[in-house]
Amino acid sequence: MPREIKAVPVTEEAFSKYGKLFRYVPRETPYADTEMLTVWYPLVQHEPGEGRTILLLTEKKRPMDLTVMERHVKTMEVFYCVEGRCVCCFAPATNPDDPDEQPPYDKIEAFIMDGVAAFTINRGQWHHPGYPITETASQFVDFRTGTEPADVENKPLPDMVKIVL
Repeated sequence: MPREIKAVPVTEEAFSKYGKLFRYVPRETPYADTEMLTVWYPLVQHEPGEGRTILLLTEKKRPMDLTVMERHVKTMEVFYCVEGRCVCCFAPATNPDDPDEQPPYDKIEAFIMDGVAAFTINRGQWHHPGYPITETASQFVDFRTGTEPADVENKPLPDMVKIVL
């Protein structure tokens, strides 16, 4: 029988096990704040010497039925939200180095990503492309060059998870 979970507004605390959120107006103290500009630095730091690849991901509105999750064990990802609103699903990894690990079905969470300018997903954390609330939702996705496509582990869930608003 499918499991049903309610999508909840995302908070920094709830999301912290998966990565980091960046709001349009960050809550952290700025690095510099002058009459001309305000700078928050550094927001994301990649490993030294790591090349980066950026793709554009446009998700299309569809039923919020989650049947598979994915993870990347060789790269952190950064999602820069550029258009639309969506719900994103996550589940914690227990051992990213274990290729037989399955997404923990009973720990899947769904977040409404309102007010989020960008977010990171730590290496090994289970996730799935967002479910738009608007007709589409788009993000630029930044990840380590040379990890695609071999570093995408897709695992089917034992049963569907129905996401509700």
